Amino acid sequence: MTHKVVCLAFDQCQVLDVTGPLEVFGRATRWLHDQGRSTDAGYTLEIVAERPGPLRCSSPGIALSAERSWRQIQRADTLLIAGGIGWEQAAADTELRSWLRKMQHSGARIASICTGSLILARCCG
Repeated sequence: MTHKVVCLAFDQCQVLDVTGPLEVFGRATRWLHDQGRSTDAGYTLEIVAERPGPLRCSSPGIALSAERSWRQIQRADTLLIAGGIGWEQAAADTELRSWLRKMQHSGARIASICTGSLILARCCG
């Protein structure tokens, strides 16, 4: 059974906060396949942001691309919240905070990386 992993990124996110955790899940999927333990994808991975398209990372010259807006996501098994110097602007978005609470209530396992925890803290405050 495929496990859906979604990573919330934002303008000025830390590239390693997005790519590092997603690579762990991606590598696990490759290992399961290589070992003959699964013919399906163990994990599906997706980066989401306020809007689809490129995101400037906090490291100059590096960008990531979000396939969809977080508003389009109704379900995730695991939801990762990236950190980065843009965390305050992301945390100020009341619609985003409402969506995060909705995802938590729908049963998503939510985890944060570095200053992504401050975004989650704003959801509770």
